[in-house]
Amino acid sequence: MADIYEQSVCLAIDTSGRFGSVALGMGDTILGGRDFSGIARQSAELSIAIQDLLRQAGKKANQVEHVYLAIGPGSFTGLRISATVAKMFAFCTGARLVCVSTMEVLAANGDRFIAETGTKVARIGTILDAKRGQFYVAAFQDSPVGWIRLMEDSLAGPEVFMERVKALLEPIWLLGEGLVFYKDRFDGPLVRFLPESYWTPSAGEVYRIGRLRALRGLFSDPAALLPVYLRGPDAVELKDRPLGR
Repeated sequence: MADIYEQSVCLAIDTSGRFGSVALGMGDTILGGRDFSGIARQSAELSIAIQDLLRQAGKKANQVEHVYLAIGPGSFTGLRISATVAKMFAFCTGARLVCVSTMEVLAANGDRFIAETGTKVARIGTILDAKRGQFYVAAFQDSPVGWIRLMEDSLAGPEVFMERVKALLEPIWLLGEGLVFYKDRFDGPLVRFLPESYWTPSAGEVYRIGRLRALRGLFSDPAALLPVYLRGPDAVELKDRPLGR
């Protein structure tokens, strides 16, 4: 399929994890990317990173036609920040929004791992820390059309997730920032772990997934855009609802 948006300036944002990143591109080409300097730097560095990428590419904010956004699950604060910035672009410049599951972004890291190492990976599980001893989890199966879901984004304890893994009766490779402090709780005879360098979502993968969704016309209404939390923050009862996909 021809890329009908090959001349569109597109911005990708991921602030769903401990770190964060942005990317700017046109068509198949990512013109530039920026990783934030450390943990929880989304609020301090997101706007500056976007401005820097636009300036380096010789573009202006009002030229951004699409914003691709990792919509969660993940960091409550990070998701709110990126959703606010995406809405700002939509309402101020008319940019169209595409929302991408953070779990799908993480699963896409498996493609990079396979390409770089030549390792065969048939199933991937994504793990993010949801606090209170629970985790955001999902699972994917490799297929000729990409990673397809074996398990929808869910909130579960390690024991529940591991029971589901056992039911697969086949090995599964795990990745995600939820493993940083709790890797041992997900270990088992059917479990393999991707190296830690693949555990973080990236704006580059958000860009690639978002652009494919844009080609299919899967845009989101900015007025109705809400991050996917799955559960409310510790001190606040959940009011937001997951964005329909």
